[in-house]
Amino acid sequence: MFFINSLLFTKVLLLLLLLLLLLLLLLLLLVVVVVLVAANFDKFIKKSFASVSLKNVIRNRFILLDCLI
Repeated sequence: MFFINSLLFTKVLLLLLLLLLLLLLLLLLLVVVVVLVAANFDKFIKKSFASVSLKNVIRNRFILLDCLI
């Protein structure tokens, strides 16, 4: 009887360990996906607003003012 309980306990323990490992793997995958999305989002923002920098806007305003005067 003790052997059967021990075997059952071992199976449950291995199942819990496997579940924990799967959960950690899923968490790692989630972290990798978040990091990749954040890196690509940063590149996307830099590409989108590269042409509309504050220096260019100020320079264009002054050129426009010089033309008007």
